[in-house]
Amino acid sequence: MKLLSTLLIGLIILSSCGDNSESISEGAKGSGNYAFNIVDSLVVDYLGAGLLADVSSDGNRFLIYDNQRTSFLVTDKEGTILHQFEKSGDIPDSPGSLFNPPAFYGDDQIALYATRGYFIFDFEGNLVKKVEDATSRSMVISRNYPKAVYPITFQNQPAILSPNMDVLVKNPAKDEYYTENRAVQIVLTETDSILPLIPLEPNSRYLDGKGYTAMKILPKISFNNNKLSVTYPKESRVYLYDFTSNGFQLDQILELTPSVFHIDNGADRETVDNSSGNSGFSFGGKMGEASVNASYHFGNTVIVEYNPGLPEELRKEPELITTSEGRMTLVNPDNIPSNLWQVFVDGEKQTDGFLAPDVLGDFALGQGEDLWFTRSPSEEEELDYLIFYKVKLIEE
Repeated sequence: MKLLSTLLIGLIILSSCGDNSESISEGAKGSGNYAFNIVDSLVVDYLGAGLLADVSSDGNRFLIYDNQRTSFLVTDKEGTILHQFEKSGDIPDSPGSLFNPPAFYGDDQIALYATRGYFIFDFEGNLVKKVEDATSRSMVISRNYPKAVYPITFQNQPAILSPNMDVLVKNPAKDEYYTENRAVQIVLTETDSILPLIPLEPNSRYLDGKGYTAMKILPKISFNNNKLSVTYPKESRVYLYDFTSNGFQLDQILELTPSVFHIDNGADRETVDNSSGNSGFSFGGKMGEASVNASYHFGNTVIVEYNPGLPEELRKEPELITTSEGRMTLVNPDNIPSNLWQVFVDGEKQTDGFLAPDVLGDFALGQGEDLWFTRSPSEEEELDYLIFYKVKLIEE
């Protein structure tokens, strides 16, 4: 890896106070000063839309995924490409479109979840295992970040943990869309069994009788040290679960209580129509509703990324433009606020939203106390290589 000059961004944060309970934590007694410290980087000589998907447990190998080519690269910590293969086109072992980035599976394999099921490939691209998902999904919502596929051991069997994507093919006008909702599923790769787990908690906003399409309810997860964090896009909470021999047990609910969070009310449930099978996903409409984008936990610390959103009257539709290469692309409105970060320590909120430095783009994944980010895109400079930043969270 290429060591970077240390970049410290000092931030003065205002803390907010609230009540604590046994299961829900809203309080804060934070010092208020946090910074992201860039300590290293990974540079890969690759021209394409590569995403940092995973880091091996020893920190020596990196998995890059190019979702435009369905291409997989394994590099060392110097960025040298050690293995590379593609799974695009009409081939027997094509996984289809990936729901989330792939992950390392053991020492020499890659696991992924896509429209055609769960797949395990070796580093040369040979198919090792396929587990078909019972529900057909002709449409995919591909989410580049953060990491969401994890190799685990469950009931003494090798398994894969991932978000459950069933809401993509279910009708949010029906009550069972909510009562039968499960946040994650565990795939037992030796028996081809798929176990949906974690219903919506009793105090979830998604059980308020209103209607929420898939884009508003699809969970994002983070798994580390036998603890799982789950967030939902339109709910300002983090659910923390302990991993047990029987599944997951709710440990704590963290309330973000952001000072600004422009969230919409749910729609009348009977009017939420997914008869087209797209679960409410559309290419039109105004942008700017608040959302929770990611969470990650290490030790006694939980970090959460969210966007505070805009009032409805200030929201705009994305603009369709033609690039210099002649391609059509959608550009987000220029008034969307920047994402903010909150920090919880021992269940207590320490900050009320702070900015990451401009050079950091999307949060890709965490490994221990290391946080990996993409480089923020620049209109002035197009790179012919990939660069990712390793970051530490610093309390000042």
